[in-house]
Amino acid sequence: MCAFCSSGKVKLTRNLSRGEILEQILQIENDAKEKVSGVLFMGMGEPTLNFNNIASVLNSLLSSKEFGIGKRHITLSSVGIAPAIKKLADDNFDIRLALSLHAVSEKQRKKLIPNNFGFKIEDILNAGKYYLKKTGSRITIEYILVKGINDVAADAHKLTRLLRHHELLNPDVRVNLIPFNLVADVQFKTPEQEATQRFKNILKLNGITVNIRQAKGADISAACGQLGY
Repeated sequence: MCAFCSSGKVKLTRNLSRGEILEQILQIENDAKEKVSGVLFMGMGEPTLNFNNIASVLNSLLSSKEFGIGKRHITLSSVGIAPAIKKLADDNFDIRLALSLHAVSEKQRKKLIPNNFGFKIEDILNAGKYYLKKTGSRITIEYILVKGINDVAADAHKLTRLLRHHELLNPDVRVNLIPFNLVADVQFKTPEQEATQRFKNILKLNGITVNIRQAKGADISAACGQLGY
């Protein structure tokens, strides 16, 4: 799915069942000897393409009779399957949403996400706008910074304009900047620290809540985007 991510090279075999998803949480609780207090649906695969099972899991996670995890402690990340995002809003789960945007033009996004399932940036941000208005829950715009592709000042300004146009310049919307982590057999490059900081500063000066994600696990090739098989 994503050209910058090692797991994007893994071919789809099947979706996880409701039981398999919940089992991961139960195993963590068993190993850690403590209750899981937050869940993030992110990583290998697209959660909204497994919508029925994810919805069933969410019902269990939110139920006071089962896991009892608060809505603000559950986040679902999507590459931008617009109809599924709107359905998630309509079903009133009201969990937090992370949109993997990563680009400000269709040309950029095609390089970074070759299979976008036919949804354009306009579609994705419209779905985000709908989700925000329907649920009032926080949205994070995920934006990977790749040297020479989407990391210059003009891109930061365009991202600002896109968010403003789609009514996403909002205290409940934040941007998460992710400097690209080197991945084997991927030709992309990590941006300079100065470029990353400049990008952040431009967004911040335009009133956007923005954070630079610090890489963790890069020393063992386990940082964001580096995990595959």
